[in-house]
Amino acid sequence: MTADLLRELINNERQTQYTGYSLDSIIFLLDKLGDPQCNIRCIHIAGTNGKGSTAWFLNTIFQAAGYKTGLYTSPHLHSVNERMLVDNNPIDDELLGNYLAKIREIMNSFPAIIPTYFDVLTAAAFCFFNERSVDIAIIETGLGGIKDSTNIIKPLCSIITDISLDHTSILGETIKKITIEKAGIIKNNIPVITSNHDPEIRDILSYQSKFMGSRLLTLGEDFRCDRIQSMPHHVCFNYDFNLTNEVIHLRNVILQSPVHEQMRNASLALTAAIMLMPVFDKLSLEIIRKAVSDTQIPGRFFIINEVPPVIFDPAHNPAAIRALIETVRGKYTSDHIYAIITVMKDKDYEDIFTLLEGSSIPILYYYAPGDDNRSYNPGSDGDPRFHSISRDELQLLKNITGLPVDNRVLLFTGSFRIYDTALSITEKLFSTP
Repeated sequence: MTADLLRELINNERQTQYTGYSLDSIIFLLDKLGDPQCNIRCIHIAGTNGKGSTAWFLNTIFQAAGYKTGLYTSPHLHSVNERMLVDNNPIDDELLGNYLAKIREIMNSFPAIIPTYFDVLTAAAFCFFNERSVDIAIIETGLGGIKDSTNIIKPLCSIITDISLDHTSILGETIKKITIEKAGIIKNNIPVITSNHDPEIRDILSYQSKFMGSRLLTLGEDFRCDRIQSMPHHVCFNYDFNLTNEVIHLRNVILQSPVHEQMRNASLALTAAIMLMPVFDKLSLEIIRKAVSDTQIPGRFFIINEVPPVIFDPAHNPAAIRALIETVRGKYTSDHIYAIITVMKDKDYEDIFTLLEGSSIPILYYYAPGDDNRSYNPGSDGDPRFHSISRDELQLLKNITGLPVDNRVLLFTGSFRIYDTALSITEKLFSTP
């Protein structure tokens, strides 16, 4: 039943034509469900890149202090249940089915209400977090901000991670338009924390924050992160935060990732947690610092196999691909780094392909699973930029098996959709005959 209902709903994760977003349906659904979101203390996170990572840092921080956490993120790696966690445990099928059954009853009773896939999952998540009496819920937007289904909460603070061009068909084709959409999560008198340094973006966030009477804290001005060492699997940095009455210094913060950009996301989480210490008295600087260092973020620069290296990273826009290339080139000296990529046709895939080519990481195989209309498909004539196009997993495995193993790095990227394929291919490549 769960899968049947979700398949019926408008879902821009599987197609790209829908642009009629509105908060009307989610507001109506939540009202009929008793407005569970009103009983939950939340942190709200928007942005283009780094939302999920920042959410995981915060989730780990609050758990380390002994608080029960709710975590709502998207998309998922394996199953939709992963999008709503309580203390890292995904909602079980039966409970999710119960929430969706209630939502279907509401939809049947009020056929004029047409919620989207994300509306329904968001409503279910708030029911789940409320029923489990979480102490804090970390809520990631799906896309945008103003009309995002999650934008019906009044959070303790708002976070806006790095903004770049993405979802342009829905959010707008310029950084200005996209930033205005993301800034829509800024609420009256609720502090806002951002990592953005682009002057145009910062001007918009500053204007909106002042208009809403909200304090804006900006990376590079109010707080800083300075890398002091890069290691094969870690990044070490110093963090400073200029509070109103004191300066916070955290030295030698170690991240469980070689990706330098994770310092920015970690710094956002550190700043939010420190600001909320008066509200959550079990938080301390040492707990916060250690929790950030202990955080494991699912699916981000995930090394599936060490030797020879096989890596998965869901970078799906030019800014994320640039960061991924920097990390790969910094970690591996091999001249034989090959990308196996799936991209969505509403993404800026031409720039993604160009960036990979310019970095001398050839797109060895383009994997086109063909499971929906959103995936970019090179067509029957192929694409000269790709060594090969694989339309099923067995064909992809056969193509990769012919590569030399010595000094080889395989990089699966472009979308969360290729994650299961990356795991399956790696298992088959290195399984004992």
